[in-house]
Formats: sequence, structure tokens, C-alpha cells
Amino acid sequence: MEIKSNLPLYKQIKEKLLQTIKDSEPGELLPPEFELQNIYSVSRATIRNALNELENDELILRKPGVGSVILQKKIEPDLMKLTSFSELMRARGIKPTYKTLNVQIVEPPAIVRKLMGADDVQHLWYVQRLCLGDKKTYALHQLYLPPHFDFSPNELWDMKSYYGLIAQKFKLMPKYADETITALSANAEIAEILNVKVNDPLIEIWRTTYSEEWKSIEVVRIIYIAETFAYKIRLYA
Repeated sequence: MEIKSNLPLYKQIKEKLLQTIKDSEPGELLPPEFELQNIYSVSRATIRNALNELENDELILRKPGVGSVILQKKIEPDLMKLTSFSELMRARGIKPTYKTLNVQIVEPPAIVRKLMGADDVQHLWYVQRLCLGDKKTYALHQLYLPPHFDFSPNELWDMKSYYGLIAQKFKLMPKYADETITALSANAEIAEILNVKVNDPLIEIWRTTYSEEWKSIEVVRIIYIAETFAYKIRLYA
């Protein structure tokens, strides 16, 4: 193995194992410790230090009698920064893609009217999309658009980024957003869409995003598979 003098040996092993993890599927196993010793020609202690760091980063789970199980990579958004799903994924070296499931004009539910501040709205555009990273499913987006936005069905069906679309079409940029985050259990419909089991844990986010003109530009319900997503907060005394 090529030695980088400015980096501890176990860190170098960790870097190589990170690539292995990226190229693998959740649930697969890393090679046993003795194999990793032979592959990289290092001590067992060095291998264990590298594996300890990967486990602390929640990238693997070490199970006695089983081995090092590769976990689904979690995305960890900054609570104080408004970012899109695409930006979150790219920041973590993951390629984001979307799969549009539904585009139609609907009568909005009461919660959407309330969050959008438009109690008298009768119909608006609704877009349902799966959010994927490196071809793995992370979340379901249920996007409700203000009624004064004029879109064609094809624009919404083919869009890569909603923020990119409204920036190009209306010269609007998101300024800030209000979010409510709760826990949720998968019902039969959501379980089928996300390919999880009924009652599996999910994270539900309702977001209302506003433009620089302080007008709402979207209400979106985001449903994350819990094992793919985590919020981390630093608190100060």
C-alpha cells in the first residue's frame, strides 16, 4: 500500500474502505479483519482503528460473529441553511436523481392551504417525486405549488430542480423557509412507494418556502426513510 507520510496509517485505510463502502450496497459486508490485514499489509490494531472510525461515522455496524455490515449512508442537513435535496446530496459526493410519479391539479388539503396562507385556494399543481442518491431511494417529495404560478405539465414532469425552474421562469429565488419535523410510521401506500415495510420508521418534514418578496413559492411534504437521514445540532451552554 502506498504510504502518505502526512496521514496516520489507519486514516489511509479508512479512506480506502470509504471507497469500498461507496461502491457497495447497504447490508453487504466488508472483508474480515484478517483479510484486510493481508490486503493492506498492516497490523490488526490499524485495521480496528479504521473500522472504529467508520462505525463512529455510522457507515458500518460491527456485529460479533457476522462482521462489518455496510449501512445506508445518511444525509445530515445544516438546520440553519436552506438547501435543496440535490445540494445536500452533491455536498456529500452523492449523485442526486428524481423519478416523477405524478403531476396533476388537485384540491389542496387543509394543511397546505394553511401553510401557504391561501385559505380560499381551490386548485393548484401537485407534483410527487421520488428522491434518489446514487440510484438508492432516500425520500418522497409531495410538492404543492402556488396557484398563481403558470406551469405546463411537461415542465413539472421533466424538471430536475424546482428552485432552478422558478429561477429561470420567474426570476425567483428561495429566501427562507419554515419547517416542521415529526416522526412517522409507513402506511401501506407510502411503504409501497418507498419500498419499505409497513410501520417502518420515517421522518416527515412540512416545509413552506418563501421568495425574496416574502411570498410562498412552495409547500412540500418530504418523507425520508429514517435510516437515510439525520439532523445534527450543536448546542452551547
